[in-house]
Amino acid sequence: MDNYKTLLNSFAITEEISEDQYTQLEDLTTGVRANTYISPGSYYIIDFYKMEFYHVFENHCFLCGYTPQEVRRMGFDFYLKCIPKNEAPMLFEITRAGFERFNQLPEQDKMEYSLYYNFHLKKESFKILVNQRIAPLKLCHGKLWLALCVMTPAACNETGRVFLRKHQGIPSAFFYSLKEKAWSEFTFITLSEIEKQVIFCGLKGMSLQETAEEICREVDAVKKVRRNLLKKSGTKNFRSFCQLCLQHHLI
Repeated sequence: MDNYKTLLNSFAITEEISEDQYTQLEDLTTGVRANTYISPGSYYIIDFYKMEFYHVFENHCFLCGYTPQEVRRMGFDFYLKCIPKNEAPMLFEITRAGFERFNQLPEQDKMEYSLYYNFHLKKESFKILVNQRIAPLKLCHGKLWLALCVMTPAACNETGRVFLRKHQGIPSAFFYSLKEKAWSEFTFITLSEIEKQVIFCGLKGMSLQETAEEICREVDAVKKVRRNLLKKSGTKNFRSFCQLCLQHHLI
């Protein structure tokens, strides 16, 4: 854990942030809390100035049996208590690479990016693969001060899968290879109208026959669309692919 804190401190804000600035954050917390009521997932806010969890919102599924208050007190120790030991080096590497790439972005664009990656959480002998998304809430002199983190079940059965995505203007993304330890530009697939219709039917749990009837196509045509989508995306499971489309805002 000391190594992880040393890594985080290397990206810490050196300029002072006053307590008056913290007293102005209540509306921000209220806004995030409202979002937790209507969107699934485990929400928490990280303070990279004080190097602690600023606020942890209620969620029984992803807090590994701890209360929000306990997770807040643990702060970054929560990760190393609740992830498998063999994934700790991966978490360190993603943190390092994510911060370095974020700090290289033009300051005027930083609020438009979010970081995505998968890792396991464990509770006793049970493990769940989660997708964590991190988006900046507040910057201080171009450095990350507050970040909103959201954990939801991962849409594919693979750890890592690290993306840094720009959401405003012309969407763009970078993919981080844990093997090569390098970022590369990444282009998400584009979807035709018929492909979107098939995906929407998939999200509703419709069978091939039901999908064909819904979109007025032959079953063989639906099969072909599904096969092409899996081939284009490199995924093996259509249900997982549909969830990935939601996760990456493709529909």
